[in-house]
Amino acid sequence: IASGARGGVGGPFLALLGSPELCARVEQLGVFVRYECSVPMRLRELAILCVGQHWKADVEWYAHAPIAAKQGVPEAVIQAIGTDAADIPFDSDADRVVVGFVRALLRTGAVPDEEFAAAQALLGEKGTVELTGLVGYYTLLAFQLK
Repeated sequence: IASGARGGVGGPFLALLGSPELCARVEQLGVFVRYECSVPMRLRELAILCVGQHWKADVEWYAHAPIAAKQGVPEAVIQAIGTDAADIPFDSDADRVVVGFVRALLRTGAVPDEEFAAAQALLGEKGTVELTGLVGYYTLLAFQLK
């Protein structure tokens, strides 16, 4: 882990070291969903913020809010996600689609047809599958962090 894309072992990986086999496999999945999947980085970071907020995983939130800001996500959007606001001042339809998809998935375990279709139109089938995997991965990390 320390010699890979992360450059160090920290956060949830410290807890995961209790099972080296699980840690290694989770880390490899993480390399893909965080650095290599087809979902654009800005949208990945928005999804991660939604996961961190939903599970009240403060470490996840504080690690990724600055990255989202560097990706051009407006501070007002970051703050609204952080407070679970219903009315988010999106400046991007893509952001709106991803946040709607991720919030629905986290809250109910399913995504309404209209939001699913919007995600597929935006990301394609591959990207929608990868976005769902990203939500699962960061949920696992949130559980480890908590």
